[in-house]
Amino acid sequence: MSAVVDQETAAAWTAYAVPTFNGQHDTHIETGEDYRTITLGDLFTMEPSDKAKGSSPAFLPSLYADYDARNHAKQREHGRFVALTADIDKGNHAPAKVQAAVKAFAGDAAYLIYSSAHARPGDMRWRVVLPLDEPCAFSTWYDAQTALYAFMASRGIECDYALARAAQPVYLPNVPKIHAKTETPLRDDQGAALYYKAKATALTAPGLSLASPPVSEGIAAIRARRAADEQERERMRREAEKRRASMPRGDGASIIDDFNASNSVATMLELCGYEQSPRSEEDWRSPHQTGETYATRVMGSKWFSLSQSDVSAGVGHACREGCFGDAYDLYVHYKHGGDHRAAYRQLGEERRGNNVVPFPTPEPPEWMAEAPLPEPDDLGPWDDAEPDYLELVEAQPAPASMLPFFWFNDAEPCLEANDFVEGLLTSGSMSVVYGPSNCGKTFFIVDLALHVAWGRSWRGREVDRGAIVYLSLEGAQGIRNRLAAFRRHYQCQAERLPFVAMPKPVNLLDNDADVHAVIELVKHVAAETGLNVAMVIIDTLSRAMAGGNENSPEDMTALIGNVDAIRHATGSHVCIVHHSGKDEARGARGHSSLRAATDTEIEIKRDPELTFSSVRIAKQRDLEAGDPFNFTLQSVALGDNRRGKPVTSCVVMEPEQGTVVGRTPERLSEKEQAALEGLERCLLTAGFETVTGRNSGPCYAVTVTHWRKHLESIGVTEANNRDVSRVQFHRIRKALVSKGKIGWEGEVVWLA
Repeated sequence: MSAVVDQETAAAWTAYAVPTFNGQHDTHIETGEDYRTITLGDLFTMEPSDKAKGSSPAFLPSLYADYDARNHAKQREHGRFVALTADIDKGNHAPAKVQAAVKAFAGDAAYLIYSSAHARPGDMRWRVVLPLDEPCAFSTWYDAQTALYAFMASRGIECDYALARAAQPVYLPNVPKIHAKTETPLRDDQGAALYYKAKATALTAPGLSLASPPVSEGIAAIRARRAADEQERERMRREAEKRRASMPRGDGASIIDDFNASNSVATMLELCGYEQSPRSEEDWRSPHQTGETYATRVMGSKWFSLSQSDVSAGVGHACREGCFGDAYDLYVHYKHGGDHRAAYRQLGEERRGNNVVPFPTPEPPEWMAEAPLPEPDDLGPWDDAEPDYLELVEAQPAPASMLPFFWFNDAEPCLEANDFVEGLLTSGSMSVVYGPSNCGKTFFIVDLALHVAWGRSWRGREVDRGAIVYLSLEGAQGIRNRLAAFRRHYQCQAERLPFVAMPKPVNLLDNDADVHAVIELVKHVAAETGLNVAMVIIDTLSRAMAGGNENSPEDMTALIGNVDAIRHATGSHVCIVHHSGKDEARGARGHSSLRAATDTEIEIKRDPELTFSSVRIAKQRDLEAGDPFNFTLQSVALGDNRRGKPVTSCVVMEPEQGTVVGRTPERLSEKEQAALEGLERCLLTAGFETVTGRNSGPCYAVTVTHWRKHLESIGVTEANNRDVSRVQFHRIRKALVSKGKIGWEGEVVWLA
């Protein structure tokens, strides 16, 4: 890159001067000196330095360069931010993929992409700088940063959210002489960088406008979600107040009150491993969360969490929107594994022994000064009988004599189906995939599960990434080969997908046999991967019944009860692979109680003449059933066995365009035709070239949001009711995908 900036022709952003320093420990807080600065234009044209990791040059994307510029609070207060930045430290992404995603977000605006210090073949890492056309305050900049990361994630590129912190260092182009961990050379004998790559627009390119789509759309979505979260938390606060007002006061209440008085919620959150939000000191992310949101909010002496991961883990008290509690509830969950009795006993024993509670506090608890302390008898018995409070903390939110309920006026519409595979599978429910032998049902469900583990869209449906536990009860070799074929076909050998196969028979008919072992396996996988286990697959039902009778109502209901136990204990979706009966028209074989308990039922049939399989959604409890679709199997060579014979397996592929089982091609409805024509117009006015996982090369696409808004503007979907518009648009988009007219992945859509 050139080292000269022509200020006469360069865009205004090139003159923005931002603080720069050398390494994490270069601070001026003691000396009081202002930081030296570097212009964004110079940053775009600089060659990589050759500093060691500890002294690597860095900058802050803010105009505030006073001596305390590296203080997050000071930057939040005084900073005027002039660039969005991203750190892509995972995935070994090709430069073309990163560039395509950045261009899709930035449009014609300026950008700089460069490899990080220790990047090398097989482990490429990237940094991105997007100069802004105008400086902005921290709150706006933070939302724009978050919108950028969400957009990149929709393209399969994970960014480090730490760069959304106000004073987080952004490391400048730098290539040390050797790789810090492996000591392999990163520069040749002449000192030239071996693997450094950089791509930048011209300095005449404009700065990024936060009013341009998809930036403004992402910011609007984030703020809308935040406003909705505020409403949810306020409802939770009111519910918590009602519950507390109706709770009886037991003899042990003073001990709990003393604990809460002596330990602030914020202190407890920090001690329990929560991470504080860079945007707001009241917002935190729990150790159970797998996403990047800060779902826990401190409100006075209580905390409120919107995270379903926290609900599933049993933190605090569950309610309709999430869960809530106080400092004591955190102490119970994180320090005593959720055992209220153990927590309460320990506090009582420490109180009787005149000990402080086992958490550091600035001042001794007030009760330490009380005299005299209660005598043991005054605290109530500890072994034979429990204090009244123990009945309270272990009770359901409603009194013990009542079932949970809510009033008519409290009923709110459920607009989200919690479908981790869009329109097909919902979290925590049960599905059955059935069909005759050799119809490809195992290949089908393994392919779907691997896409969930990979976090990639599946057959045009959005996917929420999650771990998979696959109970392979019909042999280990087959599943090993299927996984190897998937790795080879998709060239994802370097990916460590959160997919666990368990190749051992289990007995799920007897709840004293393997049910608890399966639950523990699921919890172990969740802890090891840091992800919720989205799905537990049982392949097949007959192998999980340990000799039971599929046609027996007693045996089938016993198995269903144990499947429910797994679902409720883990929050995972459970999918059962099963066989169809002799009369295929009657569906899956066995007692009818299985179908009655199933939320989603998927039938797979094989047409030997056409060499592909058809998939039909035979039952869908909470979602639309959707149209049938097809798949075929493609052979993948894995190698030769010891006798020199080739070993193969298969991957699931879509059949050739237009191939339909038992159906003639469908005509488009009037609205579908209008939507298709609207997409063509959007491509002409706002299209861009991009790379997707569903195309072998670049394609011309437009953002889904842009297309949706265009359809509202021309009257194809309802313009005055957002919820109705989204439902209409979703149906049209799904229909056009199923009819082979458009392609769709994440936030982009294109003509098929």
